[in-house]
Amino acid sequence: MKNDKKLLEGIISDYYNSVEDLFFYRIKNDWKIDLSMFLFAISVFFLAINIIPILPGFNDDYFLFLFDFIKKNVNLPFEEFNFWRKWALGVIVSLITFVIFFIIFKYWENRNSKKAIRPRLIKFCYAFTLRKEIKSYLINENETHLENILDYFKKVIYSFTESPFYYRNSDFQKSISFKNLKKVLIKEYEWLEFTNETNEILNSLSSTESKLERRIKLKTELDKTLPLIDLIVLYEFSKIKPNESNCDGIEIKNQRVNYIKEFAKELNNIKEIDDVVEDTNIKRDIIKTITTPIINLFSSSNILTMFFSWLILLTILFVISSILVIKSLKLEIDSTILIGLLTAPFLGAITLVATIYTKNKK
Repeated sequence: MKNDKKLLEGIISDYYNSVEDLFFYRIKNDWKIDLSMFLFAISVFFLAINIIPILPGFNDDYFLFLFDFIKKNVNLPFEEFNFWRKWALGVIVSLITFVIFFIIFKYWENRNSKKAIRPRLIKFCYAFTLRKEIKSYLINENETHLENILDYFKKVIYSFTESPFYYRNSDFQKSISFKNLKKVLIKEYEWLEFTNETNEILNSLSSTESKLERRIKLKTELDKTLPLIDLIVLYEFSKIKPNESNCDGIEIKNQRVNYIKEFAKELNNIKEIDDVVEDTNIKRDIIKTITTPIINLFSSSNILTMFFSWLILLTILFVISSILVIKSLKLEIDSTILIGLLTAPFLGAITLVATIYTKNKK
């Protein structure tokens, strides 16, 4: 397996680097591509039910508002709004809609074919990006690398833990884990037996959430997750380049089962996270989520945002402290004191913002 993992820093890394831009383009624009396809399909349907004509035939006031608008602004040789004019307006409007959405659809279809990665490569890219971000964090401890790792993990882990079959009833449809699939099969077919090795693998895979996903979710002990993520990357890459060979000359498509076995073995070697650790991390994450955006306001790259943040903070602090001093010394508020109360936070904010902004520029 060590020889297989050498591929991660060689051909697999090179392959990922060659498609990384296409991958992130897909992530960023996938919803636009899907939306353009959906709108184009709707426009085709809209055009069809106007040409047939279904909508003009069943709606007496169909596009009457548009007919009235045209009549007010254009001298028409006819006044009556009848079926034929409804049908003509419906066809014209639906045809214009079709042309507009067809242009949008073709634009994104062209982008999809030239600038976005093919769908079959997406799981591999998610897996390698997850590995890359965790490794980067372990090197430089920059927590920006951890922002999306849970999402990346969820995109790929189901290849190992979920079957391509589903629970089905009248209320819902849900993917079924391999362990639960085993129970269903044994219940349905009593003659079916699983080997001890298969049972061990299934039991191990069932702990993926409690051992691996929780570590990624809580961003703790991430070094223990890397050997497992390496195996996920190898597994997904073996689908893309099945004939690629490792250092022993073995094609990685023949190693796919070994990747799963090794994944199960590695997973058995790590322990579940204590609830105390989880609770501590959750509380810390909640506090961080609340405080970080507020703290960032005081060093924002937008000078106006930074200025008003400091102005509000200094006004609150200065006014409260001034009121306490005035009350304790029993001073009377005159124009001098009032001007001081108003100008001090303003001058303080300008000074702090100028200092911070100059420092950030450097």
